[in-house]
Amino acid sequence: MLESGGLVIGPGRRGQTLLEGECVVMTIPAAEIDRLRRDLVADLAGYEGNYYTEVTDQPDVLVAVRGYDGRVHSASFNGPVAARSSGLQSAVNRVLAVRQRVWEKGEVDRNADISVVLSPDEGTEEGPRAIWPPAVPPPSGAAEDIPSRTYRGKQAAAVRAALGPALRDPVTVLPNRSVVLASWTAMC
Repeated sequence: MLESGGLVIGPGRRGQTLLEGECVVMTIPAAEIDRLRRDLVADLAGYEGNYYTEVTDQPDVLVAVRGYDGRVHSASFNGPVAARSSGLQSAVNRVLAVRQRVWEKGEVDRNADISVVLSPDEGTEEGPRAIWPPAVPPPSGAAEDIPSRTYRGKQAAAVRAALGPALRDPVTVLPNRSVVLASWTAMC
């Protein structure tokens, strides 16, 4: 398994990544995976562990690869560390190039599980409203919580159909007639 920057290459050479809340997948050629694995193990040599030099507004990065020996090689770091290390920067660039290709040439996995989060509707203007599918129990939780739930199979398909595209936060009417903002994203 290879992971970094939102890219996972797992069993069956399946590369998967999120793009605008959807899980995008593509089969990666075996020769490319072999080359990527070999190069990432070399890139990470001497850099395994956690490296953080300062607090930044840049996201943290995790690069992990299972070597041919079965050992997982990984490094977790932030942008300033990568900028000072040609090995870590090279590892990031290799993975980002594959992720970009999956985004460009992959297909959306409409069967992926989805995670739904509900938040209070705080005076949203009148307009179109999504109707939560009656056969699917909505996320629930204590009043102070922000309810969330993962849906699979037919329930996920029903929620997708009711709410429309991922990450849109439509005003949604639940079966108990309460009005909330509902957002979903695929689980890749």
